[in-house]
Amino acid sequence: MAIYPLEDFKQLVRSCKWTYFNERRPLFHLENLEWGDEELADVLCSLEPEDFKKSFMNQIVHNLPGIDTVDTDSYVINWDYDEWVRRSYAWVSGRNFPISTLELFFKIAILQNEKGQMAGVVSFHPSNSAN
Repeated sequence: MAIYPLEDFKQLVRSCKWTYFNERRPLFHLENLEWGDEELADVLCSLEPEDFKKSFMNQIVHNLPGIDTVDTDSYVINWDYDEWVRRSYAWVSGRNFPISTLELFFKIAILQNEKGQMAGVVSFHPSNSAN
């Protein structure tokens, strides 16, 4: 069971109340995909409860002053970045699936601060990525 209500997370993203709790890896992969924050926000808002995989405790974060770790929920989806839609499959070498479909992995969290709740991306990358 997820730690954070997914609908709350998505509402924070839609309200532009989200950020990167770690920047290096997510920004590296956004650049490789030629995406910006708006594209990632679209994909984050497409997450569904059945995409949840598991929770991870005490994940190290680098971009939250005064906070070293957060608990996260992980989600995995297949995203066709040419058609800009979810798919039920990811591209597999030798198969007839669109090459533009990637399996994407996310670790997300929600934190409370003096201004209210803030959604955050702790990790984002194509699955099986070494970076």
